[in-house]
Order: sequence, then structure tokens, then C-alpha cells
Amino acid sequence: WLAKQGLEVTGIELSPLAIETFFRENNLTFIKKKNPKFEVYICQEISLEIHCGNLFDFPNQSIQQFHGVYDRASMIALPYEMRKKYQEKLEYLKAGCKILLLSMFYQADEILGPPYSLTNQEIKEHFEASFKLDLLECKTEEIKSSRLASAGAKDAFSAAHLLSKKI
Repeated sequence: WLAKQGLEVTGIELSPLAIETFFRENNLTFIKKKNPKFEVYICQEISLEIHCGNLFDFPNQSIQQFHGVYDRASMIALPYEMRKKYQEKLEYLKAGCKILLLSMFYQADEILGPPYSLTNQEIKEHFEASFKLDLLECKTEEIKSSRLASAGAKDAFSAAHLLSKKI
């Protein structure tokens, strides 16, 4: 949607299957180019490229060029011990950059995931030093994953956060 509005869009995704499914479902074509750490899918119709590889290998100087970030499922895909590294990567964003971060959290007797539970408090702990935090929405959700439900997850919530990099 953003690229169709005329914006330059760069995506980073670990799964080539997810990237190719995205292009197919949106009736878009691509060419692939290889660089040392990523295979880059370049859209032929709109200003969109998706880098297939590990976010932690993405060059910091490239991250500094971003004006905005949409995190639909990155942070909740990471176990707790990797989230600090994720937050440190986002520290390279320039002042004023905004992040739309979608999260979910649920009560469980044991750590389940992915998706892993990510509380509003944990987001605050990771980001409040460098980002202005705004909770846009928090709502009750039904546990859709049979794996999570059968493991005892309950009281699920989803949340949308707007993080603005401080100057």
C-alpha cells in the first residue's frame, strides 16, 4: 500500500517463501539480485524491494536512511533474550523516525511461542530511553493458535504502538 502511494519501501524478511507469496498475492513481479548477505527481491511495478535475510545482518548505515518502520510480527517472533539485540538495531534509526509496532501478549504458565508474548511494559523497558511511546490501541483477542490454546495461553491482547525516535 505504501509503495502504491509513491513511497520507496524496503522490507526485510527471513523467509523467501513469505516474500514470494507476498508478490504472488499482490500480482507483482520481481527480479532477484544477490549481495553478500541478502537476496534482494526488486519489484518491477512499484518502488519496493525486499531483502531476504537476517535483520541483524542488515547494514546499520542503511537503517539510518529509513523514515519509518512497520513491525507487524518481528519483535513477537523473537524470544526474550534476542529482543535487546533487536532494540539495539533500531537505535540506528535517525531522529524523528517513527515505528508502528504491533504486539500481542497473553497469560501462560510457561514461555510459549512464536509468537511470543510481548507486554506493553516490556516495550517501555526496551524503548523509552530513545523513543517517545504512544499506545494507539489495546484490545482483547481470541487465542487463534491451537498450539497456544492447548498449552494454556489465555487472556490475550493485541496492541498497536507508535514509537518516535527522540532527537
